[in-house]
Amino acid sequence: MANSYESLRPPIPVSNRLPITFIEAMERYDYLFGPFMGPYTSFSFADRAGLIALTAEKIYALGLSPNGSFLFNDQGQLNPKMTRSDISRAEQEQILNGVVIVNVGGIEAIPLYRLGANATFIDKTLQYTGLRNLESVGVIMERLSANTAAQIGEVADVVMSSLVFSRGSLMDAQTPDLLSLFTEEERILYETYLRLSLSITKPGGINLHDGEAMFEVAERVTDVAALLEIHQTPSGKIRPYSSNIFVLQKK
Repeated sequence: MANSYESLRPPIPVSNRLPITFIEAMERYDYLFGPFMGPYTSFSFADRAGLIALTAEKIYALGLSPNGSFLFNDQGQLNPKMTRSDISRAEQEQILNGVVIVNVGGIEAIPLYRLGANATFIDKTLQYTGLRNLESVGVIMERLSANTAAQIGEVADVVMSSLVFSRGSLMDAQTPDLLSLFTEEERILYETYLRLSLSITKPGGINLHDGEAMFEVAERVTDVAALLEIHQTPSGKIRPYSSNIFVLQKK
């Protein structure tokens, strides 16, 4: 039976356990990929470290990265003692080889692609980036739609997004008052989008999303997914506020 939102309060903190070496690796990705990210020039992998770390941990928990155990502790979390050599080894050995990730409305999956994952990015602004120059990367330059979801099929082990379910995201049909309450029309809009995200996920696969709308809609999809956990991720240089990552498992 799915956990209710109330049973998951307070969110599990992530900021106090992310290895400093992992944060430094994300900062290196900021440097490596920044020059060709187009409208994402202000994007920071270090700011998204909580989401990226949680995604890696959920992949490991699904048993999809058996050769990457050296990066994790007995609790399945990133090893706080990991070294830069460990990360280099993970990249060289492509420990996420065979894992299918779909990144909706963003580029957060690039560090996981660097670890060997098969990554597909869905975002209408991707035409302005250099993602298409990366080998073995799928790029769909439009918003996730019912037609796109049907074409993709149930292929993803993991679907991830950041801020897609936030007011003011490119998914919004309008730009409402960011502090106003969600209307039922907005809830239906976000619920539909979450269901599309789940529709491209394999049964038993994981979805990880943040954004304030998730508080409104996560429990509206319990017929197709179980709300497992809510994690609070740290603030960063570009995002000077924490956010909550909702983890859902497709039934």
